[in-house]
Amino acid sequence: VFEVEDGGQQVRNTRKRTPPASNVRLHAHRFILKQAPGLASLCGSGGQGLTSLPISDVHPDVFRLILHYLYGGKLSEEEFKSHAKELIDAANRFGVSTLKMESEVWYDKLTKIGVDNVMEILLFAHAKESELLKESALDFIVLNGDNVLENASMKDVPGDLFADLLSAMTREKKRHTSKQGRDSLSTMRINNLRAKAHAEGLSFEGSRKELIGALEEKARAEYAAACAALSRRR
Repeated sequence: VFEVEDGGQQVRNTRKRTPPASNVRLHAHRFILKQAPGLASLCGSGGQGLTSLPISDVHPDVFRLILHYLYGGKLSEEEFKSHAKELIDAANRFGVSTLKMESEVWYDKLTKIGVDNVMEILLFAHAKESELLKESALDFIVLNGDNVLENASMKDVPGDLFADLLSAMTREKKRHTSKQGRDSLSTMRINNLRAKAHAEGLSFEGSRKELIGALEEKARAEYAAACAALSRRR
């Protein structure tokens, strides 16, 4: 049983209204929570009776949607529209990677990026390892570089975003050349990387760096196997 702290800020929930309370009790089964490593790790190995676990920094309405999803339920369009950002945050925290990716798509679709919010979106995306949002924010920066430099603060941008920024710049440069050629893994859009990983039978739920690493490792393994087969034939 999860004791979810109600921070007092009511979130509109189209499924069920959470009654005013200091803590909201929500139940779940350990075998279901295996889909969410961040939650499963809190539950321990089991035993007799219920384990009471405190959950803070997520609204009960959002946590209820997380559990609903883990039990095989589908979230409505209205729920995604109302809670996309909160769901990204919670799904990232609890390791519900597929829900996180769905929420990213909705948040990216519903959010208009501008000079006034691009840095906020970029920093949020980086903190939550949201590759799709990060890509959208960096694309906006590349296309509106002068305006961003003049009107947005860059002081809090982490240094490890430099490689992602270079990828965005390279994609934009190739888009304007007559001979674009095939994208390398480092410049592929995140959706294309995920599709390629899925087609190769690999997990598509990791970060850009993890996806590229897995694809490169599979390519190296296939090349080594081909060389070994050729050597045996000789």
